Amino acid sequence: MDPVRLDVRAAVKLRRVGKLAEAEKALRELVGGPATTATARLEAYLELGKTLDRQGRRRSAQSCYRRMLALTDDWTWREQARRFYRQAYRGE
Repeated sequence: MDPVRLDVRAAVKLRRVGKLAEAEKALRELVGGPATTATARLEAYLELGKTLDRQGRRRSAQSCYRRMLALTDDWTWREQARRFYRQAYRGE
């Protein structure tokens, strides 16, 4: 598995235990860094959007979902981005 995707999943674990600021920081570094695959970058944007939604930062979250739409034509990723763009992520 792509090591960047493992880092994304580690950030998701931080979010799940309530460490939202730490999760956001880690995910921002991943989307701003040299992601090894397009999938890793998309996953990082999706999880960053969810983290921002959990923080109550809806417009910033929507920006992440829009970025995903711009990065891919893959229906699976686009559908998730559209869904969360319309309705805020509420949590696990």
